[in-house]
Amino acid sequence: MDKIKFLFSGVFEFLKPFIKILLTQSGVILMKATQETVQAIATNMQDKEGHEKREVAFNLISNRLQESGIELASVVINSAIEAAVLKLKEK
Repeated sequence: MDKIKFLFSGVFEFLKPFIKILLTQSGVILMKATQETVQAIATNMQDKEGHEKREVAFNLISNRLQESGIELASVVINSAIEAAVLKLKEK
């Protein structure tokens, strides 16, 4: 029921452009790269500040995407990082 509410809410319309990107092959690669990177940074950079972790994550993910021939806007990469961090904190 919550999924149905989400689809008909204003939130879905707001997130729709981001969701469209994530449903492409580029989005799948972005999600995988982001989840792996955020997990590794959480494990290996525990003593660093959040902004330092974000910068490292962004650079690693951007490089990985470029190696795959994928170019995405910074806001998309940063949004994926935020989503991965939130998901990690849910555990």
